[in-house]
This record gives sequence, structure tokens and C-alpha cells, in this order.
Amino acid sequence: MKHKTILMILLMFTVPLANAIRISIISEIKDTSALGFSIKGEKNGHGGLGKSYTKDGMPKGATYSVGFRKSIFGDDITCYTRGKHPKTYRKLSRDVTIVLRENKQGQCRQYVYYDQP
Repeated sequence: MKHKTILMILLMFTVPLANAIRISIISEIKDTSALGFSIKGEKNGHGGLGKSYTKDGMPKGATYSVGFRKSIFGDDITCYTRGKHPKTYRKLSRDVTIVLRENKQGQCRQYVYYDQP
């Protein structure tokens, strides 16, 4: 009976982790004071002060939007995907590092690097 209880406890902690990813954001934009991300359809976002932020345990397969602020109390600035048809949201299914850079037109772009398993 004792072994079954231990097995159940281990399963409770490993199953959610299998469906979770880590998201790291780094800003190379000079005027960044805060950055973060939100999940499409959810009211609250995740983020913090500074030029980098990492959050574990985020839902795998969810659709995320990334952005930053030039001042703590300023407006959110959304960063778009690169390419011919830039989008604000990106579906993520594995651990990732997203680097924010400014293009020649002064717009924020996401550069996504998938972490090695």
C-alpha cells in the first residue's frame, strides 16, 4: 500500500510537467524597462522588470503574445513574428528562448530559438 501511495504522488507531479514548457524572453532593445507575455484568451499576463524574464510550467501548445514596455508605467508594445506576414501570436509546444530586437523601421520583432531537449 505504501508503494502505491508514493507512485500516485510521483505521477501527480510528473504529469503536469509533461504538458508544460519554459518560456524565456530576452530583450536587446535599448529602452526596455519591463517585458513579458500573455496567453491568448487569458486576462492576466506574466512578466517582470528588466531585460529578461523566465517562467516555467506554462501550458504546452498554447498561443502566446510577447511584448515589452519602455517605461514601467508606459504602454505595452507588442512584438511581431518575423516574415512576410507578421503576427502577434505564436503557438509554442516546447521550451523556448525568445529574443526581442528592433528592426530598421523601429518595430519590435520576435526571434525564437527552441531549446535543445
